[in-house]
Amino acid sequence: MNVEDFRNYCLSLPRATEKMPFTTVKDPYSRDVLCFYIGSKWFCYVNIEGRVTMASVRHGT
Repeated sequence: MNVEDFRNYCLSLPRATEKMPFTTVKDPYSRDVLCFYIGSKWFCYVNIEGRVTMASVRHGT
């Protein structure tokens, strides 16, 4: 799955938003992390460089 398809899927969920909260950190990997939120809580994050080979998903509160 490419990043755009994954992003579109996450944003298709009710009330989902996205942001890149780590753009000012020194670590290049962290700068490229896109987080998806519902309200103020993240539910998923993924590095946007390249193909989506792994995404971290949060369950519960």
